[in-house]
Amino acid sequence: MTSYRHCSVAGSTRGFSLVEMMIAIAIGSFLLVGLVQIFAGSKAAYRLSEGLSRSQENGRFALEFMQRDIRMAGHFGCVNQPGLVASGARAMNLLFAPFAAPGTRSFANYDAIAQQSLHFHAAPLGYEYVGTAAPTGPGNSFNVQETPSISSNANDWSPALPAELLGRVVPGSDVVFLHYLSADGVPVTAISPGTIQFPAANWNLLRGDADMPALFGVSQCGSGGVATLFQATTVNSATGTITIEPAVLGGAANGLNASAMVTALEQYPPQQTMLYRAMSIAYYVGVGAGGGPALFRIQFDSAPGGGAVVPRVDEVVDGVDTLQVLYGSGTAAASNVMRNLRTADAVDVANDWPRVGMMQIGLLLRSPERAAVAQRAQAPMVLGVTVKPPNDGRVRNAYEATIAIRNQLFGD
Repeated sequence: MTSYRHCSVAGSTRGFSLVEMMIAIAIGSFLLVGLVQIFAGSKAAYRLSEGLSRSQENGRFALEFMQRDIRMAGHFGCVNQPGLVASGARAMNLLFAPFAAPGTRSFANYDAIAQQSLHFHAAPLGYEYVGTAAPTGPGNSFNVQETPSISSNANDWSPALPAELLGRVVPGSDVVFLHYLSADGVPVTAISPGTIQFPAANWNLLRGDADMPALFGVSQCGSGGVATLFQATTVNSATGTITIEPAVLGGAANGLNASAMVTALEQYPPQQTMLYRAMSIAYYVGVGAGGGPALFRIQFDSAPGGGAVVPRVDEVVDGVDTLQVLYGSGTAAASNVMRNLRTADAVDVANDWPRVGMMQIGLLLRSPERAAVAQRAQAPMVLGVTVKPPNDGRVRNAYEATIAIRNQLFGD
């Protein structure tokens, strides 16, 4: 008879005890927590680095973008704005309301033009934010919001914010207008009281980035230098013809009616005359497409023969909490020595805009995304202004630049 032996293998397949499992879980949890902390630290470092990089990139871009326009302010062809001022009001003709004859063309009357976008007699023209307290100049402070709002009170700025910009700007930021003739001009081949001819092949150079501009200027160097700015009634790019008919350009209310063209254009022999686009540009901080603060550039023009100034608004860069501006100006005795740095309201009270030859601009940039960083104990400063940001975990950096307005510094 065959017998079978039954062997038990229970002893060789012994499992983990409860204590061993608890130790393994504890070690695994410790390692997992370490890995999570390393990942979180790496992510925070990446977000911080990305925030710094983006704010630096945006800051450099914004400063360089503004500098191009600021350096051109006061350019009126071969004569600059100080040269026109020195020659008297007769040397600059702004063929907009409320003028009826050359004798009424004084700088006081230029200031009466309703649209400050047409104040080409002032190369830079600034507005200082004052709110309900003191101006946001050096030594003062104000708060910025993560999600800004728009101010609809013109008296929050000094001088009062013009209608063209009201309802666009966030509180706490300065505003600056720039006026000049474009860098690219074309020669005038023929000129009469109602018609200006130019080479049609140069139309693309003249119009620049506009489809059909209507604000132009002519400039010539003879007879001490003279410049006239006007709105075109019609523009024929195929024949290179601009017509100017004062009778059909509207009334004084819209600011675009030309007058006394015969007297204004008698000083422009074709051999010495250049035709340019008239550039009217403003920079300000508004609410961007994403709901945050952004730097905007707004350019004003009109349709040929139109009765209104039309804005073209471009968002330059997002994440700009504030724009601060100071203006350097000379004196009557030393017009080219920029010793006085003042806010816009102080320059305006002294009526010193024609003497401004230098600008300091300051921008406070924030990272597009939250970087999970603690708010710095020391609030950032922009041109001496203390800016108190919210504790929103964003990286913020201030960027400043001093820019010479080349056409304001030197005579003819």
